[in-house]
Amino acid sequence: MQRNWRTPAGFARDFGLIVAVMLFYFLLRALPPERPELAARVTRELIAFERAVHIFVEPGWQSAALEHRFSRHLADTLHPYLHFPVLALAGVMAWFHSRRAFELTRDTLFISMVLGLAFYFLLPAAPPRLMAHLGYDYGFVDTIFGGGARFAYVQPGFYVNDYAAVPSFH
Repeated sequence: MQRNWRTPAGFARDFGLIVAVMLFYFLLRALPPERPELAARVTRELIAFERAVHIFVEPGWQSAALEHRFSRHLADTLHPYLHFPVLALAGVMAWFHSRRAFELTRDTLFISMVLGLAFYFLLPAAPPRLMAHLGYDYGFVDTIFGGGARFAYVQPGFYVNDYAAVPSFH
């Protein structure tokens, strides 16, 4: 018979493990040396592929969104301030829904972290918002850190790796 996992101690154990693994992940994610030349090349090749198959539409979408002040402010607010709370809420909801749903959510998170780290170390990619800073302007506007940014978006140094863009986990 499976013991009752829906206890405060079970919750603390399950989420304590997730927090510990996520902290370890962020520390590892910040380790890859910045290789802007390689990261820019990888992103240029991805954009060339997207253009070749006619799916390079993000600059147009961003341009359309930037025409509307409300959508820009909404996106600039949602991205930095809701990413982790929504992720945590999904985990809590899965935990209360069923053990199987929680374990699937947790395991998917852990597997995606391992895959992401492999890409970050082996094949860094510059986020499109940084391409203009690297000499390749594809029409993207950096609304978080660039000119006209609405918020002071502070990230601790151990968390930052500008070339951990692909895969993006948000």
